[in-house]
Amino acid sequence: MGDPQNLTALINNAATLAPADQYALVIWNHGGGLSGAAWDDSSRGDNLTVKEIRDAVDASSITKFDLIGFDACQMAIADMAFALRELCDVFVGSQHNEPGDGWEYDDILALLKANPTMSETQLAQAIVTTYGNFYAGEPNITLSALTTSLLDEVATALNSFVGAALAAAGFDRTFLTASQVTAQRFPGPLDTAADLEHLATIWIRLA
Repeated sequence: MGDPQNLTALINNAATLAPADQYALVIWNHGGGLSGAAWDDSSRGDNLTVKEIRDAVDASSITKFDLIGFDACQMAIADMAFALRELCDVFVGSQHNEPGDGWEYDDILALLKANPTMSETQLAQAIVTTYGNFYAGEPNITLSALTTSLLDEVATALNSFVGAALAAAGFDRTFLTASQVTAQRFPGPLDTAADLEHLATIWIRLA
């Protein structure tokens, strides 16, 4: 799947064989945040980059998906959601590494069969809820769904936070540095993926 043309062909074939009023795209396999997803062990470890995923969808017969989800590790980062916001109404992914069994498809499909007209929001809720139930009690289990139309509000808040962080001086900057050290982090290159809400909350509390 490392070749985006394969993803385009998959989308087109599925839409031809099973035309529908609503479409969801789920990409399964290894994930690596901004490095992309779907590493192909038969092609020297090639994978789909974020740009390739966008290009593959743009080249397909489906102009926009109701839901795009990643049954893969480390894909629920703000950068990924912003990169795909124009391609879907709902985005589903995990901040953390996913267990090897991945999503609970048996229960998801059973719910979809019982309610084939469910909305993309209801489907996202079903994916997240069944995942949580399946891995209940295990550590480091995360899966979330977001509505991409709300990302404008996230961008406004993020720009305000970044502006305040850049302007921080003296004790404010000291507290910001301390917040970065103690904020919740998730796996990724150099462990750079941090929970921004947690970081901001710590910074405000220290200040």
